Amino acid sequence: AFLYFQKKQLKVLLFVLAILVGILVYLPKIDLIENINTTLKYYEIDSISELFTEESIDHLIFSDRLTFLKNLNNDYKKSGNLEKLLGINTYGKNFVKEAEMDIFDIFYYLGMIGFAFYIIFFYSVLKNIKLKSIYKFSIILVVLISCFSGHVLLSPMVSTYIALLVLVSKNDKGKEKKNILLISNMYPNVTYPHYGVFVKNTFELLENNQKSIEKVVLFKTNKQYKKIGSYLKFYSLSFWKSLWNNYDYIYVHFISHSTLGILLPYICSKNTKLVLNVHGNDIVADNEYEKINEKRSQKYLKYASLVIAPSNYFKKVLIKKYRVAQEKIIIYPSGGVNQQKFRKMNKKQALEKANLTKEYKYFGYVSRIEKDKGYDTLILAINELKKEQKLNKIKFLIVGSGTEEEKLNEMIKKYKLKKYIIRYPLCSQEQLVNIYNSMEALIYPTRRKSESLGLTGLEAMSCETLVIGSNQYGPSDYLIDKENSLTFSPSDYKELAKKMEEVLKMKAKEKNVLIKNAKKKVQEYSLENTKEILLNVFK
Repeated sequence: AFLYFQKKQLKVLLFVLAILVGILVYLPKIDLIENINTTLKYYEIDSISELFTEESIDHLIFSDRLTFLKNLNNDYKKSGNLEKLLGINTYGKNFVKEAEMDIFDIFYYLGMIGFAFYIIFFYSVLKNIKLKSIYKFSIILVVLISCFSGHVLLSPMVSTYIALLVLVSKNDKGKEKKNILLISNMYPNVTYPHYGVFVKNTFELLENNQKSIEKVVLFKTNKQYKKIGSYLKFYSLSFWKSLWNNYDYIYVHFISHSTLGILLPYICSKNTKLVLNVHGNDIVADNEYEKINEKRSQKYLKYASLVIAPSNYFKKVLIKKYRVAQEKIIIYPSGGVNQQKFRKMNKKQALEKANLTKEYKYFGYVSRIEKDKGYDTLILAINELKKEQKLNKIKFLIVGSGTEEEKLNEMIKKYKLKKYIIRYPLCSQEQLVNIYNSMEALIYPTRRKSESLGLTGLEAMSCETLVIGSNQYGPSDYLIDKENSLTFSPSDYKELAKKMEEVLKMKAKEKNVLIKNAKKKVQEYSLENTKEILLNVFK
């Protein structure tokens, strides 16, 4: 065994010697050696020791880049504080050649701020993006090379290659995916608890059914400067998340205002589906100003994999006006109605929790105080009943806020109706349950063409509260006159006044039939009965 081991060592030794001899014989004949000799003669280097001087290293290895870097640094030191932050003017009177080492050129040309941007960008890519090892190594290698060479990070073509490298990794089928990114410019908060609550309902439904979902949302603000800043942040974050994460679906609510940030990343992504959920004046303009929403939505709808509409009314609009293929449209009622939350309760308890007394009968309005929502029709109807002296022991609950509150207050003052009206701001869903259960009937007088469904009416029906509602647009999908509700032409305040009189005169048996049918109808729109529609979209 010892002899065998010695023979094996000898064979290895002879093999190594053969390679070394081959190198010594062949190496002087290759072009590399000839190029090295030519370079040494050009720089007049006659001995090995001269190779290790600073000047020789600069000439031979860095092609004089260290000299350029030194000059650039001297110019930087002489510059002012603003130039140090934003970059020195190397193309002014005192021209200083770039170092042609990208990391240093970025620092000197773009200043501390520009350099910080590059550092944060590459750090974010390597930290937050789950690149495959080979792609991550490629980016690290590019950054390292840029420390010794120019036109690596600053070349537009090379930057394009880096972006494509990330994109290829992003769309790699082997990469772990997140499921859904929800985007919406409407979402409830403490100040506006009912604003965009249907979006929150869809988010919670998906999250509670084991969908991996993230959201980028915007909360309501009335201050213009804050709104501009909020939208800039909203679009930036939408773009960033959709660019660097590999979602199966991007799910956008209120498409005219929410789609812009994700559009380019979506177009560049090969495995992501775009689901657009239309809601109101994003596809149906109520006035001339809102027609710009229709133009935006027209463009975005072309990219949709699926379009979710809240009602059959809106489905018809999508087909006729926007030429969306019928097979692409899913009817889903904006999160549906949570019947566990909106339920019948003891009227005495409901009155107490709503701080109301049982000596009055109450009609209610629950909606935003905006143009064509119908609050004005309601005020004129109340005045009509007042003129006929039919408001004995009757009061009206108006729940909501909006841009036309001043106009509402003026109408109340003009017709001297203050003592008949109790005002509430926008309420939480918990508070609304008490209010619905305190009413004789909910008045839903909307005349907006953009009213896509009207969850308010369905919520009241779920609480077994009678609805007197508009016979047009979204609510007409579920309100059937004399069968499960009373309906009227939303511009006719006299008809509304008659409908309220009809409720007051209605016998219990007749009213119970309407409520029973309404309860049956609302089952079709319940959270439990509709949730599979949404879940099937995101299989």
